[in-house]
This record gives sequence, C-alpha cells and structure tokens, in this order.
Amino acid sequence: MRRAVFAAFIAAGLGAGWFSVASLTAPLAFADASGTWIIPLVRTVGLTVAALAAFYGAIAWMRFFYTRDLQAQEDLRRFRNDMARASWIMDASLEIKKEQNEIIPPEWIAGVTTGLFSAHSAGKMDDAAQAMGALMGLTANASFGPEGPRFDLNKTGTKAMSKIAKSP
Repeated sequence: MRRAVFAAFIAAGLGAGWFSVASLTAPLAFADASGTWIIPLVRTVGLTVAALAAFYGAIAWMRFFYTRDLQAQEDLRRFRNDMARASWIMDASLEIKKEQNEIIPPEWIAGVTTGLFSAHSAGKMDDAAQAMGALMGLTANASFGPEGPRFDLNKTGTKAMSKIAKSP
C-alpha cells in the first residue's frame, strides 16, 4: 500500500511536470498586448508548483514510514535487551536462592529492575513536566521568585481547572 501511494505521488508529479513543460513549449498564440498571455503563464506556474508539491508529498510519505520503521526497530531492540536482562535477573535470583538459600534483598531487586520494560525515551515528557505545561497553559500570569512559584488564573483558566477536577 505504501508503495502504491508513493507511485501515485510520483505519477502525479511526473504528469504535472510533463504538462508544465508542454504548456511552456506550446506556441504562445495569445502573445499580444491584451494580456491574454497571463493564462498560459499561470497554468505553467501552477503545474510546476503541483509537480513540486507531489514530489514533496512522495518524499514526506516515505520519510514518515522510514522514521516509523526505525522507531519500531529501536523498540524491538530495547525489548530484546530487556528480555535478556530479565532472564539474567531470574537466573541470578534462582541461583542465589538454590545454592546459598538466602533471601534476596529488595534493594537489589529494585536496583536491577529499574527501567526494565519501560518505554521512556528522552523525547517524552514525564508526568511532572506535562502537569507544569498544562498549568502554564491555563494561567494568565506566572512568576517564580524567592517566595516560590505564583500562578494567577484568569476566568477561562479557572473554569477549565474546575472542569478537569470534576471529570472522572
């Protein structure tokens, strides 16, 4: 499907480019002083812009899928590494229990499982940053000073906050 859409973009670009060149090389029968020469010129410019837009659409289409495929590969690699790490943790904990008959400290388990199977990336905001962004979007005035942060809400911000608080 993605190749068909890409081919359609390319065909549209080639078609518009061909018509643009054909209209440019056509004899200007209307080249008189009455101003009717503007119509072929506008048609040529319009077809050229349409051809460039179609080629740009084809590039954007393929770039979207390329970045999506790269992200999927990165997620799969991260999952594979997390599975290997989880397997190591299970092996180590079973070995400690079986051979040394000791209870595994919860601190050790918490330390080695930190970030395991979490899809947190550097580009995503955490909950605190999202809350701060939402609050800043609702305020009319915000200041940070020695007495701490101060947020002044306007009427629409107050209504939006009350609506958010009432929603389940």
